[in-house]
Amino acid sequence: MLRVLFSLTILASTLWGGVISPEFKAKLDGLGEHEMVRAIVMMRQQADYQTLKSVGKENVAAYLRDLAQRSQKDVLSFLAERKAAVRELKTFWVINGFFIIAEKSVICELARRDDIGLIIEDKRAKLLKVVESVETRGSSTSSSKSITPIQWNIRQINADSVWALGYNGAGVLVGVMDTGIDPSHPALEGRFSGLWRDCINHNPTPWDPDSHGTHVSGIIAGGGNWGIGVAPGAQLAVARVVGQGGGYYYQIIDGFEWFTSLVSDSGYNICAVNGSWGSENQTSTVYWQAILAWRAVGIIPVFSIGNGGPGASTTITPANFPTVIGVGASDYQDYVSNFSSRGPAPDQYPWNDTTYWPRPDWNFIKPDIIAPGQGILSSVPNGGYAVWDGTSMSSPHVTGVIALLFSKNPDLDFEEVYNILTNTAYQPSHGSPYPNNNYGWGRVDALAAIEAVPMPTEPNVILIDYDAFNQNGSTSINPGDTINLVVYLTNTAATAQALQGVLRTGSQYATLIESTYTFGDLTRTDTLSNEASPFVIATDPATPNGMDIQFILHLETSDGYTWDYPISVSVGAPRSDYLDVHSCQATFTVTDNGALGFIDDNQSAGSGFSYRSSGNMLFYGTLAAGNSASYVVDNWYEHGTTDGDWQPTLDPYGRLYYLEPGTPPWYGSEQVWGMFDDAGHPTPQGLTAEMIAYGYDTTGYCGFIIVAYKFINRGSNTLDNLYFAWFIDFDISDYSQNYAMIDTSRRTAYMWGGANYAGIAIPDTELPIANLSVIQNQVYVYPDTGMVDTNQWHFMVGDYHFAQSTQADDWSVMTSVGPITLNPGDTVLVPFAIVGGLGLVDYRNNVDSARAAYYNPYIDVSEGEIEPIRPFTDRVSLAPTIVRGSAELRLAVPRNGFVDVRIYDATGRLVSVPFSGKLDAGVHSLRIADGLLNGVYFVRVKGAGLNSVKRMVVVR
Repeated sequence: MLRVLFSLTILASTLWGGVISPEFKAKLDGLGEHEMVRAIVMMRQQADYQTLKSVGKENVAAYLRDLAQRSQKDVLSFLAERKAAVRELKTFWVINGFFIIAEKSVICELARRDDIGLIIEDKRAKLLKVVESVETRGSSTSSSKSITPIQWNIRQINADSVWALGYNGAGVLVGVMDTGIDPSHPALEGRFSGLWRDCINHNPTPWDPDSHGTHVSGIIAGGGNWGIGVAPGAQLAVARVVGQGGGYYYQIIDGFEWFTSLVSDSGYNICAVNGSWGSENQTSTVYWQAILAWRAVGIIPVFSIGNGGPGASTTITPANFPTVIGVGASDYQDYVSNFSSRGPAPDQYPWNDTTYWPRPDWNFIKPDIIAPGQGILSSVPNGGYAVWDGTSMSSPHVTGVIALLFSKNPDLDFEEVYNILTNTAYQPSHGSPYPNNNYGWGRVDALAAIEAVPMPTEPNVILIDYDAFNQNGSTSINPGDTINLVVYLTNTAATAQALQGVLRTGSQYATLIESTYTFGDLTRTDTLSNEASPFVIATDPATPNGMDIQFILHLETSDGYTWDYPISVSVGAPRSDYLDVHSCQATFTVTDNGALGFIDDNQSAGSGFSYRSSGNMLFYGTLAAGNSASYVVDNWYEHGTTDGDWQPTLDPYGRLYYLEPGTPPWYGSEQVWGMFDDAGHPTPQGLTAEMIAYGYDTTGYCGFIIVAYKFINRGSNTLDNLYFAWFIDFDISDYSQNYAMIDTSRRTAYMWGGANYAGIAIPDTELPIANLSVIQNQVYVYPDTGMVDTNQWHFMVGDYHFAQSTQADDWSVMTSVGPITLNPGDTVLVPFAIVGGLGLVDYRNNVDSARAAYYNPYIDVSEGEIEPIRPFTDRVSLAPTIVRGSAELRLAVPRNGFVDVRIYDATGRLVSVPFSGKLDAGVHSLRIADGLLNGVYFVRVKGAGLNSVKRMVVVR
């Protein structure tokens, strides 16, 4: 029989049927029936912890999904009938509940349902702010020259002594729920596992706009050479769930669910997850079920206790849960920090249910343990270092120690780890008697803890590093290269007998030539590698630049022990989620998620838009496409977060890169390519956007950047009534003193503040204009903390149309084209230009120049006559592609120059050079394929504005 569920027990005294929290009810009482509110709704039926543990961690996610599907079915049907009053809905299985933005009337109806257990407001959990350091170094960024070999805090907890025993966290995967991570930081080199989720902005690439997560990650696993990390051999999986303003409950729950799925669905062994944030509501149980799910899959939750000290009962949730290791802060003399929050935990259900207690004498003691939290030097983004104070710095010390323990014995569980840490903690005399609600059981001691860990009886083989290089020994691997892969292994436990490795891949761009290696016996603390005979992989010459080819290294002993480790090898020019495009006087950032100017509305990654000496004039913008209010694909912000509807494609690989000069289609002086689709939309239709952005270094063409999109319907249904738009919020000098206007003759909408102008133009005069409009942010943006899809749709189709500003204020502008119908496989080219001006005359001239450049993109080429051509026209063609005799390669050379034509076989071996020499601008034909044997070949054409790879099959 299932235990009485916590949601039934703790809500007996609340109002409205014991469902809506008193705090939320008080807020609702002051609202009108149709006012929108944010809420977290939890079902009355919840998973029992003992049941969760009994199903096995590999089945936990499936069990919870099934429970959620069954128990939420009726209420979701109920909400579907009221969809006009529901703005957003996102379901979660990890808490068996959902996030909703709906009218007050809907929330009240939900409260009267028998299947609902709890309704609370979806508020923000707080990121624990860094406390100003009392040391002279303060919180300022330090240079690497000031860094000592091992920081005082690492030595104080004896982590370096544990390294000397051969345990540094190698082979252990640790989670971080924070503001993100900068994996390019030198101290974190090789520490990031590649496992990443941005629950706030849905950025597919790791980043840390708020620095906090990078600092925390450095304390956990910062490289040993820098002396900042407790477990410098550990790997990190990171979820971005909070920013400087905190994170909404639903975003954090999304992070909990992701980590649970990584373990239960994907088989990743995450030993612990660190959280340096929380809710000041000491009795909030919004994360209780999520924590139990973690415990059921073997994740040890480690959370900062809070910076609310020195008063008693100042702990935060979830750190004060008995199911969590809550960590307080100490200084270099082992005194508890004044700011560190103090216990006890609440004496109420579920805290007082002893079945959840980690040890019989827990008795509401919080923190459980303390760790250094004052004057802690660690990494911050862009290669910097900073000294910070706070319990945010303390919990990662304990998380790092847990990684050390797991490097010795990966079979530990929460109760074992909790009791090892508390039983071996150093107890300074000035904190006695122990345990207490200031120090917990004492300050963490890594050496004493590792000595208390039992040695496992089974082998534990760990991949500690790997090197990939091409046939010339270079680590810069290009498409078509042959890769040699060397792996390095160690073992922290019993001997691994007759160990064999097999490399596997499912990538279409890699062919395994040598994929097995016998390592032999691997004893404890020894290392082995396959340097004598590396794995050999042939890469496809058509591999997209920047592609990370994924492999699995499967290891197996003669007595049946197995391990699987992911390996990633990057091929070609590096890619990015955002890149700056330059002209001689303008700079504009484009992204692979449809955002304009910056990767998101936090302005944390990107340069915006600038012209001459204006400085950045852009707050945020987005590309939008859609055919109804329910299908608007964009990355505009609403309700405080970006939509995330556009996502970079995986096939072809859509992240951005600079095209090499001359790479077709080549326009202007600098060019960026990328591709994204509507995969992030709740109802994706297969709409894909291939993007080329370019600018000029030619006098008279300096005041704009052109961004052209080739939209493709990759879905199976016709997309009719489509509209395509740019929305941009320019902030020029004082944003509250801006003006805006449209110019229909020039197909532009623009803004100005003083002498600086910025705007959007549509340079293609054949596309049907749907709307040019100015937008008053106070009316259409401020009320919803962004623009909702319904309002965007009204602007896109022209229902909302405003020709000019009525006063100095905060404005945005938009332009749209449509309606357009795309049948499956159809394409349409839609260009936009972002334009600057120093005065109105200059702005208009630059709009005219952008239109001229769009129709003749080779304006900056001095040699050869160029036929005007629009973006995306292919200048290399091959026919036939199934060759039984010879084939014709047709080259439309855009300018005089050297052209190189090479043919490679399927293994990447060069077999023929049909032409290598100078060609004049114009159309040329080459006869190729004569004498080639049967097989698959790749024809590469490069130079004089050409860069293309064509595939052909020879059949004699």
